[in-house]
Amino acid sequence: MRVRAIETDLDGFADHEVLEMLLSYAIPRVDTNAAAHALIRRFGSLWQVMETQADELAQVDGVGDIAAAFLALFLPTYRAYAQSKIKLSKVLHGDSDVGDYLRPFFIGRNVEMIYLLCLDNARRVIACERVCEGTDTFANADPRVILQAALARRAQIAVIAHNHPRSLALPSPDDLITTRSLAQAFKLMGMTLADHLIFSDEIDAGSGQIDYVSLRKSGAFE
Repeated sequence: MRVRAIETDLDGFADHEVLEMLLSYAIPRVDTNAAAHALIRRFGSLWQVMETQADELAQVDGVGDIAAAFLALFLPTYRAYAQSKIKLSKVLHGDSDVGDYLRPFFIGRNVEMIYLLCLDNARRVIACERVCEGTDTFANADPRVILQAALARRAQIAVIAHNHPRSLALPSPDDLITTRSLAQAFKLMGMTLADHLIFSDEIDAGSGQIDYVSLRKSGAFE
């Protein structure tokens, strides 16, 4: 199976076969087929297994703590890979560049998080940092914390981004109110809030990437 995976880049592998192959590295010299099927029965699919915490994975028969920790590393590893790759593009010329830059920060997140992207006037990236972590349905966007972070980084242009886990990338009434308040506060401090992006964990059929909406394009800044 390992040879087949290398030769095909996993093309044609069923979800349980991918898990069976991965488990074989964490549990050597053991038939991992039954454990792979048990994971799919318990959680539903490969992506759901990969988004499950290690302590829950370890409860499945035949998995154990070491294999569970191994499987739980794949999503953070991919997120780190995607962030590392996108950071090579330091100048964000247009809206799509900003969306592509921020997308990796929200891959596989199961709680709401708010990120602040700071740019200079040439739209070069100064910093991108998490300013809030909440629950699966709410994150408190404290304007003072966000403004202080932007001022500390000496940003001229800023973009706010947060996610809606297990939900669509649609702005709530609170999202709209917060965005307008932040835009005014940034303006008073001599900075520009260029956009507020909301990411979901829904996959866009055209791009194959997680979807997002721009509140500026949606008219929220007016």
